[in-house]
Amino acid sequence: MRSTGQADLPEYGEEVHHRQPPGEAQNWQDSVVLVWWDEVNSVGGFHRLGHEPNAVGGGKVTCWNYLWAPEGVYKKTGYNALRDQDLLPNGGYGNGDDTCRSEYVDGENVWSIDDPEHETSACLKLVDISGNVDCFPKSASIKSFNTAHFDIPIRDNVVAFAKDLDVVAYVEIDGATNRGGHLKWTLVSGEVLDIECTALPIPGVVSYHNDNCVVERFCSWTSGGLKGFCDFETTSNIQKGSRTPKNSALPLSATDSGQIDRTAQVTAIRLHSFACLETFDPSLSTLLVFNSLAPLIVGLVPRKRMAKQG
Repeated sequence: MRSTGQADLPEYGEEVHHRQPPGEAQNWQDSVVLVWWDEVNSVGGFHRLGHEPNAVGGGKVTCWNYLWAPEGVYKKTGYNALRDQDLLPNGGYGNGDDTCRSEYVDGENVWSIDDPEHETSACLKLVDISGNVDCFPKSASIKSFNTAHFDIPIRDNVVAFAKDLDVVAYVEIDGATNRGGHLKWTLVSGEVLDIECTALPIPGVVSYHNDNCVVERFCSWTSGGLKGFCDFETTSNIQKGSRTPKNSALPLSATDSGQIDRTAQVTAIRLHSFACLETFDPSLSTLLVFNSLAPLIVGLVPRKRMAKQG
């Protein structure tokens, strides 16, 4: 794939959508993530499955599975044993308890959720148009993280690298949760993208992994004349992971794993959301997922409107 300011990047085939052969490092992991939001129906989700085959004491699966709807928030997290049946024959990922799986079938990314105990099910089918390129640093210090990491916009199938990146998270009084933030992204071309992220009026969610508190806060974002939605993710280890954040000014879903929090009602909001466009122009529209260090831009085209899926 062509790029600006750097050498052209090799593009990979459909093999990137399947599980990868594990490396030898103890902390080696292979994960898949989906973030989506339908602003018309006020439904959305964050789904992550991470296989850690070399974990001490036996392989593990990290499962973060969240759904937002007007009826409430479904939240299921787990650090489960990695079983043989979680290595799906088609190269997909199981979650350790058969309530969630991710597969790549006939050119579509398919997420299946089935939790009969909590009367929750979903089937999400999407096509990824972001380009299968590897921009992750192979030997980069934090000083060059912003130019080597996967913080890239893709326009008309051309990767635009950044030469400077400044991310400010609006952190709550609890020192962990956020209400969005601001990103100033200077491309090698000299173009500057100023992106303001404002929390949607829906509950954020908190997960823990290796004593790190991970916060997912869905936001609307604006940049010039463009707008859309993003997940503004921040990670911290408050008091070495011993304290749970409870003092956010905005609502959090703090239910136990697998429960539905019906007190955390979702408020309808009218925004332009790239995840539910009937028509899609990849030269103008992308789905942004931010973390506290750098953004990852992924283009997704819904197979059909999320509200019509099972």
